[in-house]
Amino acid sequence: FLPQLTKRTMQENNYEQLYGYAESALETRDFFINVAGVSDRDVLSYSFQLTERVLQKQDVQFVFINKDREVQYPPVDSTKKLDFSLIDKNWDQIMKGNRVYATENIDIYGARNTSSYVMLPVYASNQSSDKKVIIGSLVITQPAKNVDRSVQSVTQNLIKGFIFSGVIALLLSYLFATFQVKRINRMRKATKEITSGNFDIQLPV
Repeated sequence: FLPQLTKRTMQENNYEQLYGYAESALETRDFFINVAGVSDRDVLSYSFQLTERVLQKQDVQFVFINKDREVQYPPVDSTKKLDFSLIDKNWDQIMKGNRVYATENIDIYGARNTSSYVMLPVYASNQSSDKKVIIGSLVITQPAKNVDRSVQSVTQNLIKGFIFSGVIALLLSYLFATFQVKRINRMRKATKEITSGNFDIQLPV
C-alpha cells in the first residue's frame, strides 16, 4: 500500500512539473511573437526547442500537433515515427479544452519505455474576434524512470525509518520494563521486612 501511495503522489507531482514546463514554453512563445518576421510555426518551434535544451538532462520532449492533426514540432524525421495512439485516444478531450495526464508503458515513438505524458490544448488569439481559440495540442513527455527512482528512494528511506523507530521503541520498552521489575522487587523486599517487624526500612522512590 505504501509504495503505491508514494508512487501515485510522485506521479501527480511529476504531472504538475511537466505542466509547468509546458507553461514556460508557451510563455517563451509569447516573447518570440513580438519578433518581427518570424512565422507562427517558427515561433512555436523556437520556444519548444529552447525549453527542451534547458531541460535536456531531464529528458523532456515536446510534441505539437495543430488542429488538423499535423505535426508541427519536432520536425518530421522519417527514421523515427511518432506513435499517435495515446494522442488519438484523448484528442476529443483535448480539443474540448481539457488537460489529460497519463502514464503508459510505451514512449512517444512506440518503444517499450514507460513514460509520463501531459497533453493540453494550445490557444492563440483570434484577430477578428480577439478571443482565444484552440490551435492544436501540446504533448509533454518524459521517461517514468525518474518517478520510479524517486519512489524506490523514498520507500527505502521510509522502511529504514520504521526499522529505526521500531528498534528505539523496543529498547525503551525493555528499559522501562527493567526499571519497573526492579521497583516491584524492592517493594516486595520492603513488604517482607515490615512483616518481619523491621519498621525502619526506607523505600527509594
